[in-house]
Amino acid sequence: MRFRLLSLSHRSSRTSPARHHLGSEVPPMHPRRADSRLLLLHRLGGNALGRLLRPRAFLLRYPPLADSADGGDGSFPLPIFRRQINDLHAAGYRFLGIDEFVDALAGRRPGRIVSLCFEGGLRSTVMRAYPVMRALGACGVLFVAPGLVPAEPAPEGAGEAALASWRELRALDPAILRVGNHGRADTDCAALAAEGDIERALWRVGLDIEQQLGYPVRHFACPLGAEGLVDPGKLAAFGYRSVLMPREGYAVRGSGVLALPRLDAEPHRYRFAAKVSGTLAWVDREWGRALALPQAAPMAPAAPERTRAAAAGAGSARETRDEAAREPEQRDQSRG
Repeated sequence: MRFRLLSLSHRSSRTSPARHHLGSEVPPMHPRRADSRLLLLHRLGGNALGRLLRPRAFLLRYPPLADSADGGDGSFPLPIFRRQINDLHAAGYRFLGIDEFVDALAGRRPGRIVSLCFEGGLRSTVMRAYPVMRALGACGVLFVAPGLVPAEPAPEGAGEAALASWRELRALDPAILRVGNHGRADTDCAALAAEGDIERALWRVGLDIEQQLGYPVRHFACPLGAEGLVDPGKLAAFGYRSVLMPREGYAVRGSGVLALPRLDAEPHRYRFAAKVSGTLAWVDREWGRALALPQAAPMAPAAPERTRAAAAGAGSARETRDEAAREPEQRDQSRG
């Protein structure tokens, strides 16, 4: 019965996880067809059913935010960021700070919980995302590399790549946006690993952040390409409670609390809804199966008129030759 309900709710639809991973290798749909299927999935209640049958917990990662409605240059539009927070509230998700998020995962039933995540320590997160989070009741974590943080705020017009200063980071309410450890310079994990005992070196980096902000740093985001260098279990020995890994997936209750995957935010409204509810992976999987179905053999093309006429002529010539070959036999029989 449950399978039938799922089939009905997802039949008309359009990246995570049967194995807690996202990003299938399924060829993409045509954009217009994808939009219509995702919209139909949402309107028919497929996303709501997915949330009901399997409540999910996840860290939701956002790229740099832009004021414009269309983003650009890899940035995420601020109006869509605001709308997605409202949509998550309306869908029954609870926003938790990163500490509370980890606590909930250790419990029996975390339910639908989400914590926002930002990397790089960008000033746009402080100036754009933080005010929206404070106004709408969202919580999250901002990972910074202390070796790159400037002492003073960047001047006006410094651009989207400007980093938040220590003064700006100290002004953040950690109950809304807590600061985490991203390595000393965001790309130095390989150098630290070559020196040996990378976990102790990262712990010292966290102490530098604590000295600047005045509260404990217990969460680390592993830079891309360094996931095999850091042992979350060893980092836990220094008091760390979670390690954010550079792969997509949902957080799992009880197991793997220290090594947490994340979901990357999607600007498309109905693709985002399907992704956070867990139905997008199902749709992509079914789409892949549809593409893998054996195709019927193509029909042979009809023969052109000239070809058919030539074939008919050849048949007539054969008949004439056969008749000519039979005539001597008939004459001999008549004489006999």
